[in-house]
Amino acid sequence: MSSIYQLKYAVMPVSKFNKLDVTCSTSFNIVSKCYVVSEQHLMDGSSIVLYDVVFPFQDFEDQDFSKRIEPVYNSHSKCINSTVVSCVFDSFDDALVVADLENKKLLLDDIGLLPFDDNFDKFSAILKKNHQRLEEKYRKVEQEIEFATKDMQVKKSYHFDFDKILENISIYPEDFYIRIVDSLSSEERNYLREMVSNKSCKNCLNDLCKGEKNSNDACVLWDNKTLIGKQLIKSNIQ
Repeated sequence: MSSIYQLKYAVMPVSKFNKLDVTCSTSFNIVSKCYVVSEQHLMDGSSIVLYDVVFPFQDFEDQDFSKRIEPVYNSHSKCINSTVVSCVFDSFDDALVVADLENKKLLLDDIGLLPFDDNFDKFSAILKKNHQRLEEKYRKVEQEIEFATKDMQVKKSYHFDFDKILENISIYPEDFYIRIVDSLSSEERNYLREMVSNKSCKNCLNDLCKGEKNSNDACVLWDNKTLIGKQLIKSNIQ
């Protein structure tokens, strides 16, 4: 069943009880793969998106990394073991940057609660030492999660405004491709290629194309990097 879900990385808050933090105060944030159950688009006019995710491992006191937690639903088709996060990531390293920032904030918040007296430096050092111990502990947990989920392949997401891209190609084909197309990765090119539903000659404005004109067949020159068919897409017509 887990194969039906999009897989991503997310920052998972852990409580002082070594469990996924739901009601307790967070003691540390770790990086983990997760099942993305759903997305919530806020209705306040903003572009903020929240994600309901399920982390495959949630209790690290006596964690058995051979037993994963998967999404569980009630009779109303609502996932009852998901956690809301504000970001999901395509890579471990991207998520780790955010987790590290959140952990530094936790440390600074704790230090900020100390009375500023003669013992401030002493207790501040103790908090920093405790933070370092937590970091060493949970970095190992992250490695264990990564090993236990190595079969869960996270695929990169692309968020193109495809209609806008088509408009730019149609109006400014030379400018758009000369300035931008070389900066696209092969993955991004492939993504754009697959998004176009019709790659035939009737969807092309290039009168100089050397390919055989055939409105029924897919463009034989679609993968050519020179200024031919794919650079002069007219529209995403069916």
